Amino acid sequence: MVIEYEDVLLRPGPLGSNPWIAPDQIGKLLDTLCKVCVPALPRFRFRPFLGDPKDDLYVECALAAGAQLVVSDDRHFRNPDLRAFGLDVRTAVEFEADWQNRRTPT
Repeated sequence: MVIEYEDVLLRPGPLGSNPWIAPDQIGKLLDTLCKVCVPALPRFRFRPFLGDPKDDLYVECALAAGAQLVVSDDRHFRNPDLRAFGLDVRTAVEFEADWQNRRTPT
């Protein structure tokens, strides 16, 4: 999964026209993320499910980790059936807006 993240983040476009991180820093960011993450090893295969079979691994890991939220701009994750498994899917923009709203005192 980390290799796919690196591949996507190094492509032109996903981080916008003026990225907040330089391409040579992406590897360092992912290395740091790997140091603090807890591995989730799926004990089952749940395939095929999404429109892109490579994305099924993300669903399997989310379920194995007991996640309630998947943050992805990938259109394949817009499958409403994911809700039946307790998974909510938000785009990065939606997630950031929700996070900012939770931080703002009312």
